[in-house]
Amino acid sequence: MLNVLTSRKDDLAARLEKDRSGVTSLPELSRKVLKLFDKHERLSMKDIERLTKGARATLKLRLGELVSDGYLMRHGQARSTWYAKI
Repeated sequence: MLNVLTSRKDDLAARLEKDRSGVTSLPELSRKVLKLFDKHERLSMKDIERLTKGARATLKLRLGELVSDGYLMRHGQARSTWYAKI
């Protein structure tokens, strides 16, 4: 049982270190988007566009990267799509 707890602690420590080092290497717009989720539980593309003043095409690219890297989760499809922090 103690070995299981130790391995879980090590896994969580590795994830935290990845999060700390990974966020600083992200593009500025991606960091800006992630910061929005500190104040908002969920946001749509329209909300993110309005709050960041970023170009829609660039935001789509950055959101796709954030989803694939495991920072955000995408919910819904097409116009009803919204994003939440994992």
